[in-house]
Amino acid sequence: MVQEANETIMALGAKSRASDYLRKIEEAIEQRHTIYYRLIDGAYIPHKLHEHLQRVVANPNVQISWTPREKFGNLTVTENECIIVFPAPYLKFSGLLLPGEANSRRYTQYFLEAFSKALPVRTERAIEVLCDKCSPGTVGNVAEVRQIIEEELEASASGLQRRFEPDLM
Repeated sequence: MVQEANETIMALGAKSRASDYLRKIEEAIEQRHTIYYRLIDGAYIPHKLHEHLQRVVANPNVQISWTPREKFGNLTVTENECIIVFPAPYLKFSGLLLPGEANSRRYTQYFLEAFSKALPVRTERAIEVLCDKCSPGTVGNVAEVRQIIEEELEASASGLQRRFEPDLM
């Protein structure tokens, strides 16, 4: 599915461990300059997703956000189709593929509404704090995770502001 995406990939979910899927997203970003949105929901991410996000976070076509709530269904949306992923008690997943632009538009709207209400994640440190392997002390501690992500967001915004301020001296 993501290997055919040319314009956008929108992924909602935090537990992806599928190396091939994540690699194909990275290829779409690098080779076709596909825009990639990832909404992380919940208190932690697996290390595979952490590594993937660290490889792409600096790309200007990548936007990542986080919400502690896991009230959303996991899905991936491109300009051509959508797959809704159902939770499973085992590593393989099952899902429902919804082809066509009408389904894509419907679930793009669903995704963007959820994404717009989440906290932007812009730094490698903000991603690392969510990793179950790299930051086991913060796993499940939503208040601490939120505080670190907000601090990283503020620091990254300050860095951008300083970079664009004119030199008055």
